[in-house]
Amino acid sequence: MEDALLREEIVVDVAKQLEKDFGMWGMSISFSNDIPRAYEELYVQVYNHIVALGVGDTSRLKNLLYQVDINVAGVLRQKVEGSLEEELAHKIIERELQKVLLRRFYK
Repeated sequence: MEDALLREEIVVDVAKQLEKDFGMWGMSISFSNDIPRAYEELYVQVYNHIVALGVGDTSRLKNLLYQVDINVAGVLRQKVEGSLEEELAHKIIERELQKVLLRRFYK
């Protein structure tokens, strides 16, 4: 039971971190607290923001990736399954999870 509660707290913390980082650039991320569907729910929103920025405002996209701490050159060097936007969305969520876990570890 404690593991499930901890998992839920981590998922909520990742959603909050996404909301914070995207909010700094005027983009909203919302989370319904549907834990089993959390990744899909957050991924779709992150992906849509990346696509919109890639089409219209690449400098804002670069700043967002810098804020989240994503090395674009590193992503480009990797073999990507799917589109670059899909890979970036996955990497952003993965990096936000790492931030949350590191913060919890050093608490």
